[in-house]
Amino acid sequence: MSLLRLYPLLSFAIVLLAIVAQCISQRNPWLLVLAGGLAALSRTFSEGPRGVTLPRALSLVLTAIALMWSATVAAGDLSQPIPAIGQFVVWLTVIKLYETHSLENEAERLILSLLLMVLASLISIDLLFGFLLLLWVGLGLVTLMLFQLHCAAERMQRQRVRALGLDQVGSPKPVAGPGL
Repeated sequence: MSLLRLYPLLSFAIVLLAIVAQCISQRNPWLLVLAGGLAALSRTFSEGPRGVTLPRALSLVLTAIALMWSATVAAGDLSQPIPAIGQFVVWLTVIKLYETHSLENEAERLILSLLLMVLASLISIDLLFGFLLLLWVGLGLVTLMLFQLHCAAERMQRQRVRALGLDQVGSPKPVAGPGL
């Protein structure tokens, strides 16, 4: 199996693990069911060539709704703002999972998963969260290296397309060798 084929699966796993860890640290089963379920469904609906993605305007409206919801949650308990920020980041991550899959969005998803784990670390003292944190760190290191490899491969593919003058991404026909 190619390492580049492993990257989308690990990237999704690390984001889903961060959402689950945030929900466990807040001890909020409804957020876990809703956000975790929507995040798991995003792999089915928005991945692949026929994936349906959210338009930018709709994702901005959903982000504004999530911000207002988190502001009302934070207004209820002003002494604990971290759970409200965590809920906003969870919903922002779920929205990002349904957007188009570009290098910038991939980087934003990985950064949001890091932010989720940092926020969860501030409020959780559970042993289960500790195990999830260790698993996330291990997967995160591998995913970060694969992300760098993925970015380099995308950059080289764009340069090759530009140099060959191809309209769509594809491999050139071999001139010599076993693929002829």
